Amino acid sequence: MSSQYLEPGARVWVKGKKTWQPCTVTATGAMVKFKSDYGEDLEYAQATCTHDVVTTMHQSSIEGVEDMATLSDLHEAAILYNIRLRYKKDLIYTFIGSILSAINPYKQIPDVYTAELIH
Repeated sequence: MSSQYLEPGARVWVKGKKTWQPCTVTATGAMVKFKSDYGEDLEYAQATCTHDVVTTMHQSSIEGVEDMATLSDLHEAAILYNIRLRYKKDLIYTFIGSILSAINPYKQIPDVYTAELIH
């Protein structure tokens, strides 16, 4: 993997124990350190940071998308991360092509079901 993608602050996917995790590069050198968005600290030797272990996060995954068919990083972790990003913004509906996915917000969200939207 090119070292420019392993600069501190870069957004990457890192292969964790169970699945890929969205991470930020926190330090580089002989050992590359990552901070997972889920709070886990990961560390790998620079020489082992191959594409099988670390891959650059595409801008569509960083920002989130309304239709997951447009995600450039299309794998389970990217899909779950996109839903998480949208959920945190109270955007509970997400398309996957022509399929609509809805996440129960367990709270009242203003302007989701206004009279104007219902009619």
